[in-house]
Amino acid sequence: MKKHASFCQPSLTLLGMLCCKQRRNGGKLRSMKPRESRYVKIARIAYRLAPQVLPRYSHPKSPHHFTLPQLAACVLLMFYLDLS
Repeated sequence: MKKHASFCQPSLTLLGMLCCKQRRNGGKLRSMKPRESRYVKIARIAYRLAPQVLPRYSHPKSPHHFTLPQLAACVLLMFYLDLS
C-alpha cells in the first residue's frame, strides 16, 4: 500500500508546518492577538473619559436606552470619522 506524498514529507502537512513554526519560536506556539483598530481605541478613550464630565442620564425620567457617555463616545467617533 502506497502512502500519500504529503504524509511522507511532514513539512508539507499542516502538522509539519506547525512543528516547524514551533521550532522557530523556541519550542513554544504563540497565539497572535488581533490588533485593535484605531476607531475602537478612539471610542474606548472617549467612553472612559465621558463619565468624568457627564451625568449618566440627562433626566431621571428619560428613557434609559443609552447613557450619555455612550452617546458622547458615538458622537466623538463620528467627529473623528468626519461624518455628519
